[in-house]
Amino acid sequence: MPITVRRADIRVERDLLIDLQRRYLAPDADTVRFDWLYGKNPFGEPHVLVAQDSETSDIIGMAAAFPRSLCMGTQKRMGWVLGDFCLGEQYRSLGPAIQLQKACLEGLGPKDSAIWYDFPSNSMLAIYKRLKAPPCQKMIRFVKLLKVDRKVQTWTRSRLLQHGLCTVGNAVLNLIPRRRRIPLDFSVQCHEGACGNEFHELCSEIWSQSGSCLERTAPYLNWRYLQNPLYHSEILTIRKGGALKGYVVLAEMGSETTIMDLFSVTRQDVVQSLLQGVVDRARSLKSEAVVASLIEGHPWISSLQALGFIPRETSPVIINGLPSMSEQPSNSDRWASFLLMQGDRDS
Repeated sequence: MPITVRRADIRVERDLLIDLQRRYLAPDADTVRFDWLYGKNPFGEPHVLVAQDSETSDIIGMAAAFPRSLCMGTQKRMGWVLGDFCLGEQYRSLGPAIQLQKACLEGLGPKDSAIWYDFPSNSMLAIYKRLKAPPCQKMIRFVKLLKVDRKVQTWTRSRLLQHGLCTVGNAVLNLIPRRRRIPLDFSVQCHEGACGNEFHELCSEIWSQSGSCLERTAPYLNWRYLQNPLYHSEILTIRKGGALKGYVVLAEMGSETTIMDLFSVTRQDVVQSLLQGVVDRARSLKSEAVVASLIEGHPWISSLQALGFIPRETSPVIINGLPSMSEQPSNSDRWASFLLMQGDRDS
């Protein structure tokens, strides 16, 4: 089925795009999500394309790229995170999908210099393979179990046996000596209100030390997390002498506490103290586990494992256009310092 691809007007075609997402992406996609994600990003409007059936002119799919500001060494560059790709059922062959995604990527700039990243699903991997954009890294999901209750419930339906196993299992977890003492000169506490200029100053202070990362301005953090209609977030900060040294963004996802973002000075004691603050907070919320995701090889992985976080499944990551990409296409080590976490996805 032949299709044509064109740029969408997110204001004029707002309702059309929302309807596409409801039909082909997620039934709960609504106007609140759209207006937040597409209309309030402090870094600008997304690049959105729609696909039309060439014969009927029906809109049958869309692809989007959302702007981000990236810090790379001493430079700042505009980058993109890919998302909201969808097509009608009868058009989901590789041909139309490749045509739509290829047009979306070409609209971001020349292949060798456009900076974008994606966390592709299995079906999207086949599209990227045909576009000669294979995964260059893996995202590892780490889990620190705080309670065994949910897992025990999957093993047996006997309430008496569940009670006994949970009592023993949770007692064993509490005996594992993985708690780290937070130094007395550090203060870890929940942040109240919106993020202010000190968050932007922290980013400016340490971004040159952190490899490549998204620019975490105060307006971005407020939009991305505190104004996010999809989940409730809270921020834990770590300070020394009153000065902000780092923070972590948490979200309750069912029975788990998920680390959406963690940004701090590169000192291991600061990172571990922040993570310990997360675990303490998750226990107070009665969470069964704490979950965090990082790119394979990132320096903070050792801090996660020191506190008892266990690596679980991995998922592919595609990153295009960062420095040295064309020089060493087979070497994934250069991506390890690129800070990407759960909150850096498109929604």
